[in-house]
Amino acid sequence: VIENPDPTLDDHLRAIGIEPFRPATTPNEAELVRLLENEPFELIYKRSRVEITPRVLDAAPNLFAVMLCCIGDDSVDKDACAARGVIVTNDPISNGRSVVELFVGEVVCLSRRVFEAAGETNHHVFDKSQSHRFEILGKTLGVFGLGNIGKQVAQVAESLGMRIAFHDNREVAREVGETMGWTYVPNVEALFACSDIVTCHVSAYDHEGRSNERVLRYDHFAAMGARGDDSPRIFLNLARGNIYAAEDLVRAVEDGHIARAMVDVYPEEPRDKASPWVNPYAAHPQIYGTPHIGAATLEAQPRIAAYVA
Repeated sequence: VIENPDPTLDDHLRAIGIEPFRPATTPNEAELVRLLENEPFELIYKRSRVEITPRVLDAAPNLFAVMLCCIGDDSVDKDACAARGVIVTNDPISNGRSVVELFVGEVVCLSRRVFEAAGETNHHVFDKSQSHRFEILGKTLGVFGLGNIGKQVAQVAESLGMRIAFHDNREVAREVGETMGWTYVPNVEALFACSDIVTCHVSAYDHEGRSNERVLRYDHFAAMGARGDDSPRIFLNLARGNIYAAEDLVRAVEDGHIARAMVDVYPEEPRDKASPWVNPYAAHPQIYGTPHIGAATLEAQPRIAAYVA
């Protein structure tokens, strides 16, 4: 059991006759290989950072399954697992509510410039101006990726009075969205052009196994600039940190196409708290960040532990 999934997981495993072992620190590939070579482990429970590579799999001839305590499965070489008869599972549902609530908090705070106001007030600046502060009522939310979380985000946003546009290249997702009364947009650039706020909820790969790395580009971001100063022009990423180049988002904000952005995921993320890390957006005051906390709640993590066990 690596990467510190919720400790209640251990209780669930013991209840069904499985004795868990947790190393003191999160292992890198070499450390994980040594661990697996020395003990006949049959299951690996993990979160999203430690990669399960062919080298790792070869070190664990008794391995039966890799159980992901998260939604994303891109940290596992699934072809290599399939070739060795190793099952890979994930949890696509348990953290959904936590991610949705983070979205709500972020979109309201960015629309009202709460983060800026809090910083100014702490420095004894009392700026009560309504300049570029917006209600989200009546604004158009563009949802990029209408999966389990994207659908929940759209439903909650609609209940708050937002109009919903979406893009997803899956036919089933399109049918679901249109059945819900939401507006399907045929391409990504048009989604940005028609939206006051765009939120991302795509996975690392699409339904045909194609990588979503850098699926968004500067010209997509730039399309939001046409909305003008009567729109909050906000971009949110709670999906994957590599779905666009960091410099493209920075450029779009610096060029004024996107007014404010907030990200919870990054192109590179540290393996653990002790690992060095550089935030690519740190120098840009209109781009706010959180440390991949979409699922980091006291409610979601025990749900995940119960689900995967």
